[in-house]
Amino acid sequence: MKHTTSQALFSYWNEVRNGRPAPRRFDIEPGRISHILPATLILERHDFETYRFRLAGTDVCNLFGFELRGEDLFALWDEEGDRITLERALSRITRHCEVGVFEFAGIAACGTAVTCEMLLLPLTHHGNRIDRLVGTISPAYTPAWTSRSALAERRLTADRLIMPASAEAETSDEAASENPQAGNRAQADRQSPFAPDIRCARIVRSDRRQFRVYDGGLSD
Repeated sequence: MKHTTSQALFSYWNEVRNGRPAPRRFDIEPGRISHILPATLILERHDFETYRFRLAGTDVCNLFGFELRGEDLFALWDEEGDRITLERALSRITRHCEVGVFEFAGIAACGTAVTCEMLLLPLTHHGNRIDRLVGTISPAYTPAWTSRSALAERRLTADRLIMPASAEAETSDEAASENPQAGNRAQADRQSPFAPDIRCARIVRSDRRQFRVYDGGLSD
């Protein structure tokens, strides 16, 4: 995660879940994250293809240029390939309690572009089912034109799913004290959400297929 807003929400979410796969919706106290509320959102899962905004902060609404409450997240993306990528990612988030970090290029009507980061975190609401997501959307910087020109186009440029440490992982740590090799494997399976960079990707399309190409380091 690059943005301090994303990092602040993840840290709070991680604290509140307290080793559980995900916290409950009502565990989230807005007063604890008041400094990032304008960039915060809550989504409600209706089905595999529909995630509607229940709440969206003023900064998020201003970025898109309209009130997002009741809108479907997937309808905000212009490319079918981007919608498919998001559908698959959110399916994994709700099934496996993973953390989703997405980077997208936003292009204003005036032609100016800005890179944005979207973080999505799972919440339980009815029983143990993940049917809510809390998240943030933050531009890399606050463009001067946002007050008069919202993002007219959105294009995903990178996406990453992270499995955070859970209560099960903590159990593995206890077992690792008796088996150091098992402990090493448990550590290797974990990913830090605070990576120095989100890897950027190029979208390559051929006929009806889409490929996400990451620059490698084979020449180094």
